Amino acid sequence: MTQLVPSSGRHRHAGRMTAVMRAVRPRATETRLRVALVERGRVLQEALVPRGENVVIGAGEGATLWLSGIAPRKLFVATSHGWRLVLAPGDQGRLATSEGSSSLTSHELAADARGKVVVGDSILLFQVVEALPPPTPMALPRSMVDGLAIDWTTTVVAAFSFLLHFFAVTLVYSDWADPTIDDDYATASLVESTRSFPAPPLLERPRVAEETEASPKASAAPDAGATSARSGRGNGRAGGPTAPPSKEGNADARAAAIASELAAMDIETLQALGSGRATQAVFGDSEVPTALLDDAAASSRGAREAEPSGLVGLEGRGSEQLPQSDGQRRLSDLEGGTERRADAIAAGSSQAVQGPTGSAQIAGTGQSGGAIANASAVVGRMRGRFRACYQQGLAIDPEMQGSAQLVAKVGTNGEVLSVSGGGAGLGPIMGCLRAVVQSGAFAPPEGGSGLVSISVIFRSK
Repeated sequence: MTQLVPSSGRHRHAGRMTAVMRAVRPRATETRLRVALVERGRVLQEALVPRGENVVIGAGEGATLWLSGIAPRKLFVATSHGWRLVLAPGDQGRLATSEGSSSLTSHELAADARGKVVVGDSILLFQVVEALPPPTPMALPRSMVDGLAIDWTTTVVAAFSFLLHFFAVTLVYSDWADPTIDDDYATASLVESTRSFPAPPLLERPRVAEETEASPKASAAPDAGATSARSGRGNGRAGGPTAPPSKEGNADARAAAIASELAAMDIETLQALGSGRATQAVFGDSEVPTALLDDAAASSRGAREAEPSGLVGLEGRGSEQLPQSDGQRRLSDLEGGTERRADAIAAGSSQAVQGPTGSAQIAGTGQSGGAIANASAVVGRMRGRFRACYQQGLAIDPEMQGSAQLVAKVGTNGEVLSVSGGGAGLGPIMGCLRAVVQSGAFAPPEGGSGLVSISVIFRSK
């Protein structure tokens, strides 16, 4: 270590930190011998020999530095104080110390010795150096040093605290401390609570207005009853008088009869108007054919250009007026009721309309991968099922038509593993088409697997 020597200039007082560093004694370190083989200014070999070991040079297995053409021998011998340089005849050496440099033959190396030795054509440089101090182990936190150790005190305290905490929570919220609920008492309480509900509003029944004028037959019955009652009271018979019928009861009975007749007429009207080619076409999803509109226009119940108003009644006349009742008690006895019922029955006849018929043609069948022997035959048998799927699609969309491209992946045993592909305008029936191909039974393909492509064209007639 270099000794600090104060400068010869003006004296300066050392600071506190400098004084502390000067007072600290340097730590004693171990010395080592550093030897290097140099050739043309390049270090070829180098060795750092610890205290107590010899330095051997030469062409041998145990040599510290390898020198070709030289028998192994000790150049530096370890002593109790360090090392001693031993030169053989013909070797030259030069030693440099703090006192100066000098030539040598054999010399004890001091703590600060360094020099050069020439052995034959090789040059060796040596120097006694202080070994680097061993690295100070890193001061790790206590939590990392004692990480694998278990703090049993803290563990036991934490375990008992959790045990007491959960025991208290369980004790508070347990159901065994709740009172027993009586089912009969709960049912009785529920029934009692329903009594406090408000009563529902009463249904209002519409009443038929009483007729202002009674028929002669209806008015004669009360008069006859009153006359017999008066005669009975005058004659003093034991049978007593007979009570006349109530006017309110007659009105209710008549209203019920009228309502029954109206309901029957409504049913007949719906049956007459709800059946027929024109009505079915109007309420259907498709458009009304022009032929049905022409038939309705030319019939006696439709419009006619010959009439000024453009409307025709039941018999080719204008709007028909209902005749006077003339004291009739039933609506079915009105004039023309029988004729209208006959017209309704005639109009209620229906005729089935046949929809479009579809056809499916297999345009082609292709194979890729392993060859399948019966691919064409299996696809040909699928034609009828393809046509059935297309017929279901025509029931949804009568104008549906197009072509579908389906690709089936056939497995080792001939089963269909998956079906892909699609077709323009055939979306509603693609699921049915894939199901048909999925159910196909092919022969085992060569090589373990194969692909079958199917092209189908759908046309409606």
